Amino acid sequence: MKVRVLESAREDLREGYRFYEQQQEGIGDHFLDMLSADIDSLALYGGIHAT
Repeated sequence: MKVRVLESAREDLREGYRFYEQQQEGIGDHFLDMLSADIDSLALYGGIHAT
């Protein structure tokens, strides 16, 4: 499965990054790393469960 992140969603991610960086330096990077891992997991495992 291929996952595409729309430009409008990318802007939301940038805003999320800035928000978390304002809370504490480095948390924005962690936010993006965790999100990236979730997207990778979705691309790998999305659609394998029976409905």
